[in-house]
Amino acid sequence: MTKYTVHFPLETDGTNVFRATESLNGTVLFNIKNALLACPGERPMEPTFGFCLKKFLFENPTQSMFEEMHSGIIQSLKTWLPYLSVSNVNISYDENSPHLLSIIINYHIPNQLPSSQITFTLNTTLQEVSTSF
Repeated sequence: MTKYTVHFPLETDGTNVFRATESLNGTVLFNIKNALLACPGERPMEPTFGFCLKKFLFENPTQSMFEEMHSGIIQSLKTWLPYLSVSNVNISYDENSPHLLSIIINYHIPNQLPSSQITFTLNTTLQEVSTSF
């Protein structure tokens, strides 16, 4: 089986070798999470890498914030994951749960992966960002 990259969190596979991600989809999900959760300046050799979704944790949801997030997510993925084709980015929140913000990204890799989706949930109460796919 093809091994694409090391799997995080780092673990050995019992032979003193780090466990690897063995699917293209798993690698793409990992790359998307890294590109959107990392903040510029966190990677010394790539000082502009990342979008920093975490910076929106304490913002009040406004139309201008959603527009900034939408354009930033698209631009970050185009810059750092040019092999990825993003078909839709949907950012929403429920007025009954204003501490939760949902970001759904639909994407595919032309001629490689069928359409897939990843969801980021920003929770201001817990001060965390979670993902599901």
